[in-house]
Amino acid sequence: MRMVNRAASEPGVGTVAAAVHHRRAAALESLTREFNAQLLRGWHSAAQLVLVHRSEVLLELCGGVSPSGGVTPETPFLVFSIAKTLLALCIHHLADRQVIALDEPVCRYWPEFAGGGKDACTVRHVLLHQTGLASRGLWRQLQPFQTWDRTRAWLERSRPSHQPGTTSAYQPLNYGFILGEVLRRAAGLSPQEYLHQCFLGPMGLTVTTWSPSSGEIAASPRIESPDPFSSWLFNRRYLRARMVPGFNLLSTARELAALFVLLNQGGSYRGVRYLSPQTVSEATALRFRGVDRTIRRETLWAMGFHLGGFKREHAWRPGPAMGALSSPRTYGHCGHLSSIAWADPDADLVFAFTCNGLLSSRGAASRWQRLADLAWASVE
Repeated sequence: MRMVNRAASEPGVGTVAAAVHHRRAAALESLTREFNAQLLRGWHSAAQLVLVHRSEVLLELCGGVSPSGGVTPETPFLVFSIAKTLLALCIHHLADRQVIALDEPVCRYWPEFAGGGKDACTVRHVLLHQTGLASRGLWRQLQPFQTWDRTRAWLERSRPSHQPGTTSAYQPLNYGFILGEVLRRAAGLSPQEYLHQCFLGPMGLTVTTWSPSSGEIAASPRIESPDPFSSWLFNRRYLRARMVPGFNLLSTARELAALFVLLNQGGSYRGVRYLSPQTVSEATALRFRGVDRTIRRETLWAMGFHLGGFKREHAWRPGPAMGALSSPRTYGHCGHLSSIAWADPDADLVFAFTCNGLLSSRGAASRWQRLADLAWASVE
């Protein structure tokens, strides 16, 4: 098991500074123990964790095994729906450059999408999971014959189950296909090309991809699940290689953390501006709070991000996934019962965790909360 532990230096040499340093060191040690304990419990066999405070890496951990040996910071993980935040990043970048407008209908950029009563559906509705399409035809979209063109044609024919903009219902796959097509029409680039050209390349990030090579797929830890169907499906090479921008992303905790640092810094990274502070603020602000029809629980949505804080369900189930000290100002996204990445602008804290083990809904929430609470303790 390979671990890297970087503790930040504290200003001053007085008693208060020494006490703060001691508390932080103890909290980081506890977080390291929990990270290792989860591997020993068999919740997953490979994982990475990165914790950043005020743009300084407090802790970076790697553990377990990958097809090429021990897990390193460069080992690519399938991070599922965390991909939605990166696609949202691209859409907000287009809006920031005034190439698109979030309150314009999708059919302005993709005219054929208007069919079936979807002409009033806006880009903002898609970001908030308010298209009325939700998860209709979910598994059909992943069949071998469902190429991008076939999926696009299927969406053009689809009818919403309710009026767009009236309620939120999480879209596991349609979110990515709709926004991906808007991006392709507006920018003339695929989601991967746009992400690389506008963010990954300039930021020096080399692993994150929606279009992995066979070698990158082979280097990624296999998904493990108590459900044999999930293990079979998510380890299929043809699926791993498909452009499914709503969830099919390979990345690392280190690179996810860098992208969330960019957001926490108001759109800047290492002195280079990528987004305006106003765009970041609007993208991560609370836009919907209520029962999501797909998730069937109280959900807080920003435009492409889950938001933190206590909800009524936490009286009887684990959570909040982003920690007990999180709030509706804390934004991020989980990745199908496994990985999670989030940031808090007030605490200037960024947390990224990748792993290859799918748990139950309650099990995943417990795994995320245990790690998040200890991450928060390191900056109290």
